[in-house]
Amino acid sequence: MDRPNIVVVSRDEQVRRALGGELDRRYGDDYDIVTVESPQAADRLGELADADRPVALVIAGVGGVDTDGIPVIADTRHHHPTALYVAAVRWGDFETAGPIFDALTVGRLDHWVLRPETERDEEFHRSITDLLSEWASRRGNEFEAVRIENIYRRARRMCQRTRYGDQLLPADMLVGCDPDHCRCTGNRGALTAAAPAQPGRQYPAGDTEIDP
Repeated sequence: MDRPNIVVVSRDEQVRRALGGELDRRYGDDYDIVTVESPQAADRLGELADADRPVALVIAGVGGVDTDGIPVIADTRHHHPTALYVAAVRWGDFETAGPIFDALTVGRLDHWVLRPETERDEEFHRSITDLLSEWASRRGNEFEAVRIENIYRRARRMCQRTRYGDQLLPADMLVGCDPDHCRCTGNRGALTAAAPAQPGRQYPAGDTEIDP
């Protein structure tokens, strides 16, 4: 099978170079990194689709000269329906927040990330790794590994909700949270990991964990 592609879209050459270079250094062994100017994005994504080349992520610069970054990629979703469409924003560019959240609400975008500020920006790479895991899950690959990772992520989200008011969740509501390493609250070690999830167990976030 052809290697998956990560497509970076921006009108700004510096944005394309920064995103493309950082992605290539970390993921270039397993993914083809494609950078393209915004006006050519639809044609390039169409060419990849016609060639049956899988696309994992389509990352668009949003903000600055990329005033149309969201529609540029949102209007191409039909080419690669399993890809994740992501807005990359500069830290502090708060004017982009409204349009991004509107697009997320109606499904024109899947996620957003902060652009890397330095080489080896681990916050950026943590976001990208999560997105690639989600894409693999959509395609039915590495199901167990992605399922476990998502359980941990869900547990962290539930833990984080408890930070306000210094409330702690009961142990049977914490799935996969490691009590020795949980950093979700200021009281390290106060959380207790639950037993393995049972089929059909309901969680506070509204999710249902189904045992495969």
